[in-house]
Amino acid sequence: MHPRDETDAVEETYVGDVVRLEIPLKSVMNLRRVAEELHGLATQLDHLARLSNDKPGVVMLEVRLMAKRCNKRLDAIRGRGRPKRSRHKF
Repeated sequence: MHPRDETDAVEETYVGDVVRLEIPLKSVMNLRRVAEELHGLATQLDHLARLSNDKPGVVMLEVRLMAKRCNKRLDAIRGRGRPKRSRHKF
């Protein structure tokens, strides 16, 4: 590993080592939109990894922010919870 690729201890504690994505499995119809979002994130990550001249800590922070934005868009795709079942009023 090249020394430029390593992060220091301060960067690691600030950035963390894992980012999770919440993929909604609520509807088959939304899977295409989910796939588009994930493809967009993958393209951004590939571009950032190949062309970035920034320090590794800066890159990892940007990745964390990208994942957070992607999670917000995925949450919007998920939408609100199932509406309450309507009950007949007599």
